[in-house]
Amino acid sequence: MPITRLNHFKAKEASSEELGTFLKSLIPYISNSRGCLACDVLQNKDDSQATLLSKNGKR
Repeated sequence: MPITRLNHFKAKEASSEELGTFLKSLIPYISNSRGCLACDVLQNKDDSQATLLSKNGKR
């Protein structure tokens, strides 16, 4: 059974780009973890401080 994990992050004022860069740097590590099917970082277009890290995997 596939599992989706969503991690919501809210950056401090003027730090959203730094947070996004950091989270994107984690994608190779997460993607190579056992059971990972996909991993992505999404930026909210309406709220630049809000970022989502999504991981799809299996048990």
